[in-house]
Amino acid sequence: MRTRLNNQFCSKAGSIILETAIVTPVFLLLATFMLTAISCARADILFSQAVNQVTQELAVVVPVAGAGIDIAGEALICINNASINSDKPT
Repeated sequence: MRTRLNNQFCSKAGSIILETAIVTPVFLLLATFMLTAISCARADILFSQAVNQVTQELAVVVPVAGAGIDIAGEALICINNASINSDKPT
């Protein structure tokens, strides 16, 4: 369909194609930014959950390991005392 504008004939189909050519890249750019923001937020949530899980596991393991070190230290002291006592002549 053609219309007359300022004594010139213009095509409405060409106008629609031009508008689409301008709007489509802008829409794609905005969509890309939104998807990137969603991906970054998801990564932040996953990293936060991983840190929470590791800290909870360490909160359980560290006291147990500390108790194990204390027990091992006492065992070494007992072994050391036993070897010293066995070296003494009776």
